[in-house]
Formats: sequence, C-alpha cells, structure tokens
Amino acid sequence: MWHIKGPSRMDYIRPSEDLRYTAVNSLSQEEYEDGRERQFGTKNPEVQDIPFYNAMIREDCPIASAYEMLQRSFEMRRRTNDGRPTWTMRGRFAQSTTCLPDGRMVEIGGRYGTKDEEDYDYCIYNDVLVVRPDGTFTLYGYPENTFPPTDYHTATLMGKDIYLIGGLGYERKRGEEQKTQVFRLSTEDFSMHQVKVSGKSPGWIYRHQSEAISDHEIFVHGPAKRADVVYDGEVLESSHIEPPFQYVLNVRSGAWEKPKDESLPDASISPAETNITERAPAEYPDIRSRGVLWEMLRRVRYALCV
Repeated sequence: MWHIKGPSRMDYIRPSEDLRYTAVNSLSQEEYEDGRERQFGTKNPEVQDIPFYNAMIREDCPIASAYEMLQRSFEMRRRTNDGRPTWTMRGRFAQSTTCLPDGRMVEIGGRYGTKDEEDYDYCIYNDVLVVRPDGTFTLYGYPENTFPPTDYHTATLMGKDIYLIGGLGYERKRGEEQKTQVFRLSTEDFSMHQVKVSGKSPGWIYRHQSEAISDHEIFVHGPAKRADVVYDGEVLESSHIEPPFQYVLNVRSGAWEKPKDESLPDASISPAETNITERAPAEYPDIRSRGVLWEMLRRVRYALCV
C-alpha cells in the first residue's frame, strides 16, 4: 500500500499514449551513450539538460523499452552488468514528492531496483525534478559530497525551503556516527545545503514521518527503521524496527529537542502514510493501462494538492 500527498508528475507532463516512445527512439547513439548513466552535478545546483534524461521524463519511458529500441537502432550487443546503471525516472520508489503553493511539484531522490546482482540498473539518486503545472520541467543535479544519494527520507515544506530528514542511502556511505541527516533545499534557486544540527538525534532513521508543527519546528516521529550500523566499512548491526519515538527539529536554532506539547500528531501512524512514494518496482502502475480507476485516482491526487 502506498500513499501520495498530491498529484503525480504525469498529471502535469501527460505523456502520449503512443507506446513507440518517439523522442527516445529518435536519440542518436552519441546522445544515448553520453546520457544513459546517472551523472552527479558539478555545481550546486546544476541544471541537467541532457537529451536522454529529457526524453525519458517526457515520455515516461521504462528502461527496458528504451534499451530494446536503441539496441535495435544501433545494433548494440546484448547488455551485461557493466556497473553502469541506466538513468531513469519511471519506476523509482522511496522518493519524496512535495507540492508548492504555486502549483509546482518537487520530486527528490529515490531508488530504482534492488541490490540483486542481476539488477543492472539498481541505483539510488540525488537529483531533484521540478515539474510545473504547464508540463514543463527542470532537473537539477548535485555533487555527491554536497547531497548524497538519498531515499526513504521525509520532505517538509517550511516557508520557501524543503527540509529533508533521514534516509537510507548506500551501505558504504552511511555515517559511522549514526546521526540523522538533515538537508535544506531552497525552492527559490534549488540549491541544497546540509544543516548542522546539535543535540541528540533520532539516529540513522528511514521510513519515519515528519510534519511542520510551527513556522520553525518539525515533528519527527516513528515507528521507523534504523539503518545498519557501519564501522570502518563493516556492517555491525542489521536494520531493525524502532519503537515509537518523538523528536522536534528546531530549524531556527538548529537543535534536536524533545516535544513539549502533548497535542502533537499521532506518533503511531504507519510509515505508508507519509509523503514518500513507497512503491516497489513491480507495483509501479503502468500509466498506459489507465482506465476509470486511474482517472479517479488522478483526480483525488489533484484535490489533495490544491
């Protein structure tokens, strides 16, 4: 079961029902080779105006369809696991979706696939997609050391900033100190900034919940999952379910605090009821199999956003 607060990007972009994926199929071999891999940004932020990315987003094209078409066009050999996952937007899960007051939608990070050796395209992303109501979009990339690949985080809109809290990420990239990651994304220029926070944090958590309770406080609560404890590159402890917990992040002072208000939201809400898109690849709906049910769902999403 998954829950989305607001519309899907496809409600704005509205790709053609034509399964021929004309834009992807018209890419040159050079555009495919130059753009098929995930590319980190070199600036904070960097607009990633890459033909392959643009075509994949515009047509919501699956990786398998893109590779099959381009393999025929360029007479490429059968693909092997070369350690170079193909970039995709369709089929990601564990990303956050935030609706802005002006109607723009912001999708952040997420992952594709699993760590299976045969899953050539397993990847955790650190990009930000901004989709406007007229269907135009901009993709932003970031240096890995500015904003690491992030999934299962929460995204909370506070004024003109989105605060990203927690996340899972790659095993080898998790901090040894096990402190909760906090980042701030400006919705004015889409620059990303790591927030230095003091006080005892919830730990390296993911699949938790977060919501604004004032103009400078975010209520962070569980149950959630705490990620593997990693020391010197070795996993010492496996992921496990955390019992219900409650913290407040004061973004004004930059400190973790224990909540003082007993009227805070219920801390026992299921992790599925967050603004994280938590759908596994096999559960990702095929938008080309739309019908009455899909149209009803689309209208409900839109109503929730406005």
